[in-house]
Formats: sequence, C-alpha cells, structure tokens
Amino acid sequence: MSKSELRKKKHLTRHKKQLFCGYDSLDDHDITTLINVSYKLINGSKNTNELYKITFILCSLLTGRSLNSLINKDNKIIYPGEDTKFKGAALFSVNRPTMKQKSLSKIQGFAKLSNSPALILIPKPLSKILANFKKSKSNLEEKDYKKLINSFLKSINKQYKTRLTLARTRSNFHQWCIKKSVSEVVYAAISGQPISYHAGIYYTRLNNEILLKTIENYWDDIFKNQLQYKPTLPALVSTEYWGSNRVIDQHFVSMLFAFIQRNIKYHKNNLDYISLHNYFTTYTISILQLSTGLRPKVGFFEDINRFNLDDKTVIICDKGEKSRRLIKLSKSAHTQLIEYIKFIKILTKRTYYQDRNVSEELTKKIDGTSNLLSLIERDNASKKRYKISSNTLRVFKDFTQGRFPFPTNWHRHYLRSEFEKAEFNSELVDLFFDHNSNLDHKSSIFSSIKTNDLDKLADFIENKIFQSLDIKTLKSPLRE
Repeated sequence: MSKSELRKKKHLTRHKKQLFCGYDSLDDHDITTLINVSYKLINGSKNTNELYKITFILCSLLTGRSLNSLINKDNKIIYPGEDTKFKGAALFSVNRPTMKQKSLSKIQGFAKLSNSPALILIPKPLSKILANFKKSKSNLEEKDYKKLINSFLKSINKQYKTRLTLARTRSNFHQWCIKKSVSEVVYAAISGQPISYHAGIYYTRLNNEILLKTIENYWDDIFKNQLQYKPTLPALVSTEYWGSNRVIDQHFVSMLFAFIQRNIKYHKNNLDYISLHNYFTTYTISILQLSTGLRPKVGFFEDINRFNLDDKTVIICDKGEKSRRLIKLSKSAHTQLIEYIKFIKILTKRTYYQDRNVSEELTKKIDGTSNLLSLIERDNASKKRYKISSNTLRVFKDFTQGRFPFPTNWHRHYLRSEFEKAEFNSELVDLFFDHNSNLDHKSSIFSSIKTNDLDKLADFIENKIFQSLDIKTLKSPLRE
C-alpha cells in the first residue's frame, strides 16, 4: 500500500470514528434553527439559486444524501401527480443490487423476483423546487452550490450560535440510525449508498414499507420541535420488495429438505449405503449451512476439530485462516451433527468388508484427518469402486440442483433477510456473516457483542426459521 493510500485509509478511519463517538452530530438547537430558517426562506424567497441551495440542504438532512447525488440531474427522481397516492410528493428511485439474467432465469418461480426500485419520499414543498431544478438550465456546478451552501450555513452559525456544516447536516441521518440501531442496509438504501458500501445490501431483501417507516420515525424526531413544518406522509402500503432477488420462498426451502428426507428413506430401504451416506451428508450440510451462514466452499466446515460439541460452537474460516469467527450452533444443528457422527461410525463398520477403501476414508472423517462432511463419488480413474470427493461442493450441487436450482449461497440471502426483519443489531449480523462493517470492530476488543448475543441468533434460527420451515433433525438411519 502506497503512502498516499495509507493516508487516505487513515483519514477515512478517523472520519468513521467521528460517526461512532458522535463528535460531528448536530444537536436539537442546530436542527431546529436550520429547519426554521430554511422553511421561512422557501416560503418567502423568489431567488431560484437560493431556493435550490436551501432545498439541497434540507433534502440532505432529511435523507442523508450527498450534495452530488442531489445536484446530479441524471438521478432518477419520480414526480407523481397530485391525484396519485403520493399526493404530489416526489420520490428518489433507488436501484436494487444487480443480478445476471442467467441467474434470474434459473430461480424463476422459486423466489419473489422484482425489478422495482426502492422509493424514498421527498416532502411536497421540496419536490416542486427539485422538479424546477431538473428542468432548469443552470450553469452552476457542484462546487458552486457548495460555496453558496457553506456561505449560507456560516451566516446561520454566526447569527444563531450553531455548528452547521454540509457534512454534519448530511451525516445527521446516519447518526440517528446508529443511535436507534437501524440497520446499515436500511440506511444505505435511503441515503442512496452504492452496493459496495456494505455487503448486506446485496444479501438482503426488504419490504419498501420498512424504508418508509424508518423515514417517518426519523422525521418525527427532527421535526419534534417544529410540527408546523413536519411533512405529511401519504398512507402507503407497499407490497414491493427491494434488495436481493436470491431469497428463496419459504415453501420451496421446505420442499428442498423434504426432498432430501425422502431420498434418505428410499436408499435406506434399498440398502444403498453410498447413496444413503451422500443424502444424509447433504441433509446435515444443509442444516449446518442454515444454522451458521457458511459461505459455500469446496470442503464444507473442513474437519471435525472445527466443532466443539460440548460448547455447541463451530469455528468458521470460509475466507482463509486470517478470517475466523465463532458461531453458536442451533439446537437442531447440534443434534444433527451428533447423529451424523454416529452414522459415520456405524457406516465405517458396515463398509469394512464391502469396500475397504471407503471404510478407511470414513475413519479419517472421525479422527480429523479429512473433511468431516465430504461426499462419496464413483472412482473412474482406478480399480477402486468409490472415493471420497475432493470437491464436495460440486457433488453437493449434483444432489440438489436438478430439482432445486438455488444459488449455492441462497441460505446467506435467506438468513440475512430474516435477521433484518427481526431487527437484530447490525454489528452482530455482520459478525455472523463476516461482512465488513464500520471500522470492522465486530471482532475486536472494542466490539459491544457478547457471547449471549450469539445465543440469541442461534435461538432465533431454531425457534423462528427452523420451525417455520418445518425442519427437523434426523436420527442416524443406521443402527448398531
């Protein structure tokens, strides 16, 4: 990393730390003064540039959007008519995360697909001024409006003893979101952050109502001392979704687990030990994935030593050894893992005389010298009948993709969306998925996360997700 890049990184870190400690936050006096002065000028001024600069400041305060995004005339702003359900208010149009058409066609019918953007409301008085600005032929650039805005804010500061700046005005919404534990994904959608801002944007599907409700709560807070200026939000019931199109419908997730269960029963009755092993392993992998959010990789969870059956935890290193996280297993996942180990021990004995090579490979699963959840495939390159697959992910996909062509990381999209709906702390959810977040304190000594917070996620997965999907643990299909 060059010196300039290092300086830039340090600057960004210091800036984010200000967000955490609230050093740059506006107080009630700052906000009340800005709103009062701005709305009086909007109602009395006829100077177009003055109206534009005040509108940009207020829109930045109300939505957390940057001056660049407000001035950019290419941005999508919708202006419904007075007779629509939006009552003349304007709306920012926020595009959803992109997804290749080939991927979309595969899961057509398995997920609620929507190409609709998120719609973020703008108060009616400001929407009219923005509409005029979009039509205007103003030659002023961002730097020009920035000078006008800074000059305007300095005059307010001098007269009313405030601490207003453009940066502080914009960051007020983010400050509020942090204080109220609003998800970073919700904040990013409303403030128009790019998808690269936070990985959760790509993985989460949200109902637009959640975004509208967040805006309403925020506006209630900042207009609490000046109700006469508080925008009236139209009563909207939005059935549209914003965000990930990879969130599989609950019905089809249940069907996937039921499909694997039927195959386990079928191959057990036919004494097909190899297929039985593969389907029982597939079922165990599926439960553990949905319990831990593991990234799909060649060797699922690696060896048995990653698990602590006494503490009901697993160490996950799905981005390399430098990125390690401890996840608490749900009750069903823990029980399923115990049953799976029992199954492997019994199968090792059953295959000893049928296929010594397979039996020896199964022994390695238990003693920790090979991947615990590897699958068995036919060995066409040697005289041996079967071998342990070196690419478990590929074989795993073969067992499910024919009937259920889900993305290999569908469970991460499903879990993140459920966690967001349940309003879990963003830092905790980021730790669970190993998603980068503010300053990446989630695993450091500065983190506010406690061990019992991991228990809460495990309990939620057990009592909400597994129950709603009717997922149950299966006992070892083989007995001593």
